[in-house]
Amino acid sequence: MISSPTEKQRSVALDFDRFIAMLRCPSCAGALAFTETDARNGRSGVLACGCTRYPVLEGVPILMKRPVGIISHWDDTDISQGPMAAELVAMLEAGKSDEALARCLVFPRQYPGQRRLVKAHVWPAELGNRAGLLQTRKKLDGLLARRSSDVFAEDLFRFFYTRRSANNPFLAEYFLNRFVLPRYLSAMSLVQRIPSSDRPILDIACGYGNFGHFLTRRERPIGAVGIDFNFYQIWGAKHWVAPDAQFACCDVSQPLPFVDGAFSAMICSDAFMLFPDQALLRDEVHRVAPGRPQIYARCGNVDVGPPNPPTGGERTPDGYLELFGRDRTRLVRDSQTWRDYLLRRHPYEATELTGPELRWEKYLTFVVHPEALTGEPDASGMLPHGVGRLTFNPVFDLVGREGDSIRTEFMFKSPWGGYEDADMMCYTPRWGRFERQKLQQAVADPSGAAARDLVDRFVLVGLPQRYRREAGIPA
Repeated sequence: MISSPTEKQRSVALDFDRFIAMLRCPSCAGALAFTETDARNGRSGVLACGCTRYPVLEGVPILMKRPVGIISHWDDTDISQGPMAAELVAMLEAGKSDEALARCLVFPRQYPGQRRLVKAHVWPAELGNRAGLLQTRKKLDGLLARRSSDVFAEDLFRFFYTRRSANNPFLAEYFLNRFVLPRYLSAMSLVQRIPSSDRPILDIACGYGNFGHFLTRRERPIGAVGIDFNFYQIWGAKHWVAPDAQFACCDVSQPLPFVDGAFSAMICSDAFMLFPDQALLRDEVHRVAPGRPQIYARCGNVDVGPPNPPTGGERTPDGYLELFGRDRTRLVRDSQTWRDYLLRRHPYEATELTGPELRWEKYLTFVVHPEALTGEPDASGMLPHGVGRLTFNPVFDLVGREGDSIRTEFMFKSPWGGYEDADMMCYTPRWGRFERQKLQQAVADPSGAAARDLVDRFVLVGLPQRYRREAGIPA
C-alpha cells in the first residue's frame, strides 16, 4: 500500500525527554529523575523520586505499585498477575530488559477442560498454570524475535485474545475494526474539534492508542499521551499504532502522574463508568487540564440495562451532570453523534434532551468546558477514519471477482460484535461491488476525489502503517 506523500510531514511527535519532564510521582507528587539502562528496543530505565523507583520499559513508564500483568476485559480480574514494579526495576538494573518485558506480557494458556479437571481435583491448578506459561512464553518469544519487521498490531490482538488466553476472544475482531466502529465515530465527532496547542492531549484508558494515531497524524497534528493500567495494550500502542504519541501505565484510582496544567484537553472514551473513584479522577483532570475541553465519551446510563459493569459505576444522566458540574457541562447522545460525524455536523447543533427523553439512551457523552472545543475538522474534507495508510475496510470479506470488479460481503464475525456494534449496518455496505481501478487510484492518490469518496462510503479506511497484516486491495 502507498501512504499519502504528506502523511509523514503531518505527523507530530512529543519528545520522550519532554514527556518525562511532565511526569510526577502519583504517591508523593515529587519530581522524577530518569536513569537510562541498556535495551535493544526503545528507551528503558528507572524513574526515581524521594519515595519510589518506577520502571520504564521500551519507552513506557510504569507508574503504579500493583502487579504488571494481563487483566481481563470481562471483570478486571488478573489473568496473569505479573511482576511488581520493584522486580522490574531490579531486572532493568541487572541488564535484563528483555526478560522484564516478557514477564509483563506472558500469561498461562488455558487447556481444554482444564477448569473442570481442576475443580474435580484431577489436575493441580499450579501444574496447569506452569505448563500454560511455558507454552505461551514460547509463542511470545517467537513474536518478539521477529517484531522489528514481521509483526503487526493484528498479530498482537490474535495473541492476547485467543480462546486459550482466558480473555475475551471477540476482542481480536473488536480491535481490528476499531477505526470504523460506531463508538469510535461518536467520540471522533468531538475529538476532531479539539483545537491545536503546544500542549498535548491526555487520553485516559487509551487501550491501543487509536485516538493517539489520529491526533498525531491529522492535518493539524497535536501531541498525545495515553494512559492505561493494561501494560500490554499501551506497549502495543507505542510500537504499532501511535509511535509518535507517548504512553504511561498507571492506575487512575490514584492521582494522575502528571504536573499541573500539562495538557490542553482530555479524552476518556468508553471507560469512565468502570473507574472506582470517579470524583478523584474528575478533580485530577481539572488539575492537569484546567479550563480545557474534557470529553467523557460513551458513559453508560444506569437507567437503561444491562448495567456495565454489573458491579456498579454507571450513573443516571443527572448523576453525571451533578458529578461534572451542570454549569460547565454539555450532554450529547451517542445514538446521535455517530450520525453527526457522518454528516460532518457539530454535535452541539442537535437539540439537547432532558428528563424522560433520556430514558432510552444507553450511552451518553459529556463535554466539560464545551465552549473550549473550538477546533474545526480538517480542511481537506477527509473524515478522521481516513487518516493513515489507506487500506480495504477490515470488516469486508472478498466473495467473488467479476472482470475488473470485486464483490464483498460484510457480516459480523460473532454475535457479540453484532450486538455491540449493530449501528454499523446503517453506514457499511452489506454487499458491495467495487472497481479495482478506482480502488488502486484512491490508494495511489490518498488526497484525491476517489479516495475521499471511498472513505466516505467506508470501503477504504486509514490505519496505522503496521496495523493490519492483509491490508492490500484484493487482486
